[in-house]
Amino acid sequence: MIRNFEMMNYINEPAYRKICEKYGFDFSESNIPANRKYFNDNSPFIQFSVFNIVYRDLGHIWFFPVILNAPRLFSACEITQDNFRTLLLKAYKNEFGTEIMDVFPNFDYERRPGAKAVTFAAVEYVSYVNTENADSLIERLSGCNFSHEQLNPDYFNTYKLKSNAYITFTINKISNTKVRLCAKVASTALKKTLGQKNLGGTDIDKVLNKENAFKILNKQVIKHTKPITIDELSEQAIWEGIDSATMCPINIII
Repeated sequence: MIRNFEMMNYINEPAYRKICEKYGFDFSESNIPANRKYFNDNSPFIQFSVFNIVYRDLGHIWFFPVILNAPRLFSACEITQDNFRTLLLKAYKNEFGTEIMDVFPNFDYERRPGAKAVTFAAVEYVSYVNTENADSLIERLSGCNFSHEQLNPDYFNTYKLKSNAYITFTINKISNTKVRLCAKVASTALKKTLGQKNLGGTDIDKVLNKENAFKILNKQVIKHTKPITIDELSEQAIWEGIDSATMCPINIII
């Protein structure tokens, strides 16, 4: 159901310093582009970075965004709330070590085993739909309410709506007989879609729910193809396509 997910962790200065020391980052009161690490294809991590900002009203905030690959992180088991927490914590400990985790104030799954809410800054929901001719389908979709960027795979990693209140939706050819539907749902849009009005976290069960993933993807298909109906993108095809994909959140603030 999900491809990758990024977690925005708010940490403290000791944890920030230890991360900078471990990875040779520049410790300073600003956003340093070089303070970023990329991983190879074998790691559940895709990349992470650190930066800090001094706000007039909020004070000094230390940011630690992390992007992970869902299929690699959850390759050995079903994605459930319990597995999500267990494997996520294990991945963090394996990469950053106990010394950093001991001063990591917000990553407290072990101290809050019953907690269900985390704040997802974004989630990529995907469905891989079979079709007799992917080129023909994309050509027909180009006459609907899609921009060129939404249908061109070359723009997949860069196309994004400016506001976090809206869902970024793309359909791309993956093979001659398969297309990928992807809804990139940022934090504000995610809470609105899942019906959560609180200022705190987002319920993990709702984010990892296949029916919610289906509703989001199907609504985007209807929005971008109305008033016509594309037979290959039926509700059944989207639902079945979710089973062939992996679902996962992007930005989780704990």
